Amino acid sequence: MIRQENFVYSFKIQEMQLYKIKEDVIITTKDYLSRRFSLKSWVIYVFGRWILLSGIAGALMQYLLSDMLKIHTIPAFLLNQFILANVFWFIDKAIFKGYFSIPHITLWQIEKNVKCADCGTVGEGYRVVKAKNYDRLNDPEPEFRCPTCRERKLEELRKRGIEV
Repeated sequence: MIRQENFVYSFKIQEMQLYKIKEDVIITTKDYLSRRFSLKSWVIYVFGRWILLSGIAGALMQYLLSDMLKIHTIPAFLLNQFILANVFWFIDKAIFKGYFSIPHITLWQIEKNVKCADCGTVGEGYRVVKAKNYDRLNDPEPEFRCPTCRERKLEELRKRGIEV
């Protein structure tokens, strides 16, 4: 079982992409995307961003460049597209920031009935799999720790400058 704190994290089980959104809630990619991209947000994006901003701003910019400034149609169109692309780069970046940002998270692997690498007790074992500046995802010999030793290991990682 793989768990992280306070964030959605994706993982694969038998080639099916799954997302853990709460402690005991795991959903598929289709369900995850339907939660992220609703019809309401799509309609607002299409009409607000594309029709109102791009369509009207593009028409006004074309009018300004070709009719008011007397630039020929094709160069005015290219200049229009260049100017609006630069403006909408920042608008789109702000719109999609929440959808595609990847937070730095701590990913844990929890196993039952494993031997603690430090004290040797058998029970539920924990290991940090991935954190900022720390990646043991493909570790061939993972070391699990009991809850007590886990805290000591976390302090050791923090002293080494790893954000856990």
